[in-house]
Amino acid sequence: MALKSIYMVALAAGVALAQDTVDIAAEKLQMQAELSSPDFKPYTRPTGKVTEFITLGDSYTAGTGCNGDKEKVGGDAVRGKRSYPFQMKDDADSWEFINGDDTKPRLTFSAYTGDTSVELITQQLKQGGYKENNWDSARDIPFGHPQLGIMSIGGNDAHLSHILNDCIYRAWQPNDCQTTLNNLQGEIENGSLRDKISLAMYKAVAAGRAAGGAEPREAFQLYVPGYISFFNHDNPECDKVDWHYWTRLGDKVPLTVDLRKKLNHFVDEVNDIIKAAADELSKIGVIFVDGLQEAYNGHRYCEPGHTFQEMTDAETWFWSRYSKTDSDAEDLKGASVEDAEQQLLDFVFPGDGRLVAQVAENSPPWTWPGAEKYPTFDSLLAAINKPEVSTQAATPFNFLRSFHPKGTAYGSHTQLIMGAIADNRASVASVPTPGGKKEFLTRCKDWFMNDHLLVATCTNADGKEIKTQEDMNLCLKWIGPDQLVGTTEKEANLKDRCHDNCFFAQGPLERGILNDLWCVCEEENNPKGFANSASIAIEKLIGIQDDGFMNCEGHISAPSDAQPKKAATKRRARRISSSVMA
Repeated sequence: MALKSIYMVALAAGVALAQDTVDIAAEKLQMQAELSSPDFKPYTRPTGKVTEFITLGDSYTAGTGCNGDKEKVGGDAVRGKRSYPFQMKDDADSWEFINGDDTKPRLTFSAYTGDTSVELITQQLKQGGYKENNWDSARDIPFGHPQLGIMSIGGNDAHLSHILNDCIYRAWQPNDCQTTLNNLQGEIENGSLRDKISLAMYKAVAAGRAAGGAEPREAFQLYVPGYISFFNHDNPECDKVDWHYWTRLGDKVPLTVDLRKKLNHFVDEVNDIIKAAADELSKIGVIFVDGLQEAYNGHRYCEPGHTFQEMTDAETWFWSRYSKTDSDAEDLKGASVEDAEQQLLDFVFPGDGRLVAQVAENSPPWTWPGAEKYPTFDSLLAAINKPEVSTQAATPFNFLRSFHPKGTAYGSHTQLIMGAIADNRASVASVPTPGGKKEFLTRCKDWFMNDHLLVATCTNADGKEIKTQEDMNLCLKWIGPDQLVGTTEKEANLKDRCHDNCFFAQGPLERGILNDLWCVCEEENNPKGFANSASIAIEKLIGIQDDGFMNCEGHISAPSDAQPKKAATKRRARRISSSVMA
């Protein structure tokens, strides 16, 4: 998660903590007063293009360690080149869908590894015009004039670094795991965590409105994704694995089903708080991005068949502390347990030459001469943040990125966020296409396939939404092999050859919008009965008329009361996309 320290090493290594403080209670009262004021202006759904966007928050937005130690940018901010902000910035197809043309917005990248809600408020919302290549700067990045923002926040406020240290790694003077979990539960129950998260959202939207990039200002949007639970908590294979840091010492805590369920539960609780805060502030344009938990199914730690001490394989979407750091490959086994321990000793005691072999139950590392510098876990974190320490021994990168997503995983974040943006912005007016039709993708939404019927809700010239359906058998033809084409013939052969095997699926993995129609069709003389699938871009086939009806190759659609097909279509889409779109 977006943690101050992902297990026992501060992720903001080498950075002094923000000196600014925020009176949460007072600011909460001020926020409530402003929201209830008769002068308050509620959120209005935007209609303009996105020419700038800003990303705020902690390491989950910064993309800490997403691929290799040579792919860091922003200095102490520890941003990653395959973080979802960068993947979003380069997603030309999705922006074309959202903006109606080839406009690619510029990015302000303010997210900073290790930041709490207070640090976001005091360090990331500085007003000022757009600064080119701002992602190379650590702090003092001007806000720019964005139309929307994306923000992850709350993980560091929940002190999850202590949870991982006390419940999993037990690396440095660990406390009792259950006591640490109880402390977080107390912050959840007394509302203090919710107050910090709500205030950060409110202040970010206020900064967005003040920046003036949205027109009107009340159209500024803030998209807030949640966090991801780390573990498959059902697989008993993991009960024999422990990530205790000092393997020679006792008091090991294996990754049992019970422990994994507890830790996942707290991730869910933090997400519930974030979603509740976002829903409450939807009236000012805060939008919770759902779906990440489902996207990670099968890709967590302790998945069946992927449970071993290191857990560094490509199918595991979180980095392990054993993963290599000199390559962007996501499936290479890295350091041994002993090597990882030695890196930690070298970091905590730079230049002293202490050896892992010297660590024993009667002489753990924190009892050696010099360890009095770090009498508590917090004092160690503070020391790590001092420049004189970090210059002697840079934080080992595998420590920094442990429990953070890989670049491939951030592709799912990109798709879900871009999809949410598309779903929550009104259509941008488009240029008429030949024959007087308007672009389908900019005027219609909520499309799905129901057998051979393409169903969508489209906007007419007066702004009224009309649910309409088009029989794709009348305007789409399978000519095989692997080719779908539009046809003006009355009798197309799509229905006879493709049955009910047409569905929306993703294009190439970097595309985040489901704007391609895929069909799997019978091919003559094929012993398997089906050919490889083929696709056609919907916007090249369908137009939307000013009366709100679809127009496909001259065939005009009809009103619809169709319901979407369910799981079978989705399963088929995933199967085909994995085999055909690689």
